[in-house]
Formats: sequence, C-alpha cells, structure tokens
Amino acid sequence: VEVGEDDDQGEGQEGGQAKHKKSKREKLRREALNDRFMNLSALLDPSKPPKSDKATIVTEAAEVISGLRKELATLSSSLESLAKLNETQEKEKSSLYADKAALIQDKIKLEHQLHCFMSHMPFASPQPGMSFPMPFAAAGPGGAPPGLLAPPGMKMGAPGNHHMPVMWSFPPLVGERT
Repeated sequence: VEVGEDDDQGEGQEGGQAKHKKSKREKLRREALNDRFMNLSALLDPSKPPKSDKATIVTEAAEVISGLRKELATLSSSLESLAKLNETQEKEKSSLYADKAALIQDKIKLEHQLHCFMSHMPFASPQPGMSFPMPFAAAGPGGAPPGLLAPPGMKMGAPGNHHMPVMWSFPPLVGERT
C-alpha cells in the first residue's frame, strides 16, 4: 500500500512541476505581449509617453492604420493620374518632334527650290559676301538629303562649298523714257 502512495506522490510532484512550468511559460508570454504593446504605443505617437491601457493602444493603432490606408489610396490615385499625364505628354512630345522634323525637311526643300529658281534667273547675281550655311551640305549621298539634288555646278563635300548665296541683287529699275 505504501508503494502505491509513493507512486501517487511522484505523480503529484510531476503534476506540480508541469503546472509550474506552464505558469512560467504563460508569464513569459504575457510579458512579451506587454512589451509588444508598449512598443506599439511608442510607435503610434513618439512625442507622447507610451500608454499602458491595451484597449487604447489597439484603438489608436486601428485609427493610424485606417489613416495610412486612406493616404495610400490618395497617393495611388495621384500616381495614376500623373502617370497618365506623363504618357500624354510623351505622346505630345513625340508628335512635336515629328512635326519639327517635317518642318525642317520642308525648309530644306524650299531653300533648294529657291536656289534652283534664282540660279536660272539671268539677271540675278549674288551680292558679294552674302551667304548662309547649306543645310544639305553634309547630308545624304553627294551631300544632298534624300529626294533633293545638289545645286547645279556645285560639288557637294568639296572644301569651301558649305554655303550658298542668300540674296540676289537685281539691277535697278529703269523707267523707259518716251
């Protein structure tokens, strides 16, 4: 009978030790949770001393998270609108570059046509020292851009042939006397 009592006492001691270990683990868990609550309280408003009321900490944390979500939504919509605006401006920019290139080509063609027209006028002679850079002097084969020919009598790429006359002087008008 005594042997049985010893067995009961052995089980009682093991049960007491298990309860003691469990209460120790529970105490450590509570302390860890309390530390986390204090850290959370300090994060919510660093300028104020941390609060110890867990309900207040959780409520303030929920308010802060809600405010951050609203701010995120606002910033996301702003980012989307700015991205759309940027895309529109990039398209407009590329369109303007294309327009600029077309205008430069038109200018080159008109300058070439003017040169050809004026070079065939028997009464037109260039004014001495008046010239402007030839836009087609360094372009394309023979110096001319695609679709344009170099002016007659000019060898493109030859030294000194980088300018053509700007203005031609006309003889003074003479009225006929009858």
